[in-house]
Amino acid sequence: MQNFRFNYTHPWLLLLLIPAIVLTLLPYLRAPKKYRRTRNRIVSLVCHMAALVLAINMLAGLTFTYEKPNLENELIVLVDASDSGKESDEQKSDFVQSVINISDGAYRVGVVKFGHGQEYSAELSYDTGAVLESYLTSVGPEAVATDIASALKYAASLFKNPKTAKIVVVSDGIETDGAAVSVIKAIAAEGIKIDTVHYPNPDRDEIQVHAVTTPEHRIILGELFAVQVLLKHNLEEGTRVSVSVFDNDTQLGDPISVTLTGTEHSVDMPVIFSERGMHELRFEVKSEDDTVGQNNSYRTYINLEAFDNILLIERREGEAKKLVDLLNESFKVTDISISDDLAAMPRTIAEMAEFEQIVLVNIAHSDMPAGFEELLNEYVYELGGGLFTVGGENDTVGGKLVPHAYNREDLAGSVYYKQMLPVNAVDYTPPIAVMIVVDTSASMSMGKMDQAKEGAEACLDALNDRDFCGVMSFETRSTEVQAVLPVSQRELIVDNIRSIGADSSASGGTIFSDAIKNAGNALAVINNVERKHIILVTDG
Repeated sequence: MQNFRFNYTHPWLLLLLIPAIVLTLLPYLRAPKKYRRTRNRIVSLVCHMAALVLAINMLAGLTFTYEKPNLENELIVLVDASDSGKESDEQKSDFVQSVINISDGAYRVGVVKFGHGQEYSAELSYDTGAVLESYLTSVGPEAVATDIASALKYAASLFKNPKTAKIVVVSDGIETDGAAVSVIKAIAAEGIKIDTVHYPNPDRDEIQVHAVTTPEHRIILGELFAVQVLLKHNLEEGTRVSVSVFDNDTQLGDPISVTLTGTEHSVDMPVIFSERGMHELRFEVKSEDDTVGQNNSYRTYINLEAFDNILLIERREGEAKKLVDLLNESFKVTDISISDDLAAMPRTIAEMAEFEQIVLVNIAHSDMPAGFEELLNEYVYELGGGLFTVGGENDTVGGKLVPHAYNREDLAGSVYYKQMLPVNAVDYTPPIAVMIVVDTSASMSMGKMDQAKEGAEACLDALNDRDFCGVMSFETRSTEVQAVLPVSQRELIVDNIRSIGADSSASGGTIFSDAIKNAGNALAVINNVERKHIILVTDG
């Protein structure tokens, strides 16, 4: 507890103490001497005076104030030691010393110097003398860059009590690496406060490579792509600078000349890789007006892995010749014919792992040698290898052409192959839409009408629930008895079939054209069905 003080709202009321003391002492002094020094009278006098003093202090608005230092408070001064702020080093040093001295042991204080990396120059301590000595004798990190973002992350990791911590950044604000703003938001979310002390140098002409953005798409060996280089500067608008790019210290093409606009300028630099492996891309900007050359170079790294090994397995030799010729233009293709080169087929997962992609050309499950399907499944789902399948020539079975690679019966016997494709080998026929047109003309008498309705119901029974069906009657003109519905509503369709001719006997002429035309129009509005049929139930 420090700086304990008494404070009064109405201090003039303390004057009441004078008459209060007089009124208390007067009865005491008027009493005979032999009665004054008794224990009861002295105790009574002291209690009266204490009560009066407390009451008058309360009327005067007595309050107490004091300071209790929070020994958990922590402060780190983050000092920019990069080349861009050398001119203000003395000012920054004076400021840091004043901050250390002000702390006076009331809280822990430390110092971190940063540039291209960080140095914990003075560890957090209550001993201001030791902190100041450590700061003044520290060397500092490399000064060729200014990475404020990384320095903030490092400083935040040093605190033991983030909720009562503060970082003071002392810098010219020019950063060459990272994005300090985004890092500050994350650090502030932890409860750490951040203040800045700015030491600009307005007389310095400066340009720097601030950021480099590589393409998000896959980079292919031998293919030209562009890398975006962001320049920041305070040079005059219209100043010309040159930007160069180096791949593993080999310059790629001639420098690109750029006319600066605004305070930021983007340049697309063309790059092409002729070899796989690790590539160090170095981008450099040059200007005669630039006074700080330490931040004119930027490095980024790209590891180019060429995934170009393909295993192509065909059913018969030469069946995939066109595909092999096409793939050979960009990839390394190993071509195996399963009918002629069975011994060359991969037998282990290690042999399969040599390829990034396996292409099966007209290969059925029954063509695969024992154990190949299990290896292929492990290659796809465990190693992440690529699988691509292609159909080919059909087989002739019973005088009909049936697919060889995608045959339902063949796939039904597989365990993993249909899962990898992926397909389901189930009995399936595409849905059809049927319009049953029943002749109700005069010639349909003598029991023919009943037979016609029985035939219509038999047509309906031959359909499954995926199909569609409608009913029309016709004589001279046609009438839609039931619009086309899914066969799943079978009961409604049957009721309407049985209602045909119920109100009257067969009559009228027999005109097919109107009935066929209207039936066709009714089927035309049914979408997602390729096969559509009109069934005429008539005596002809």
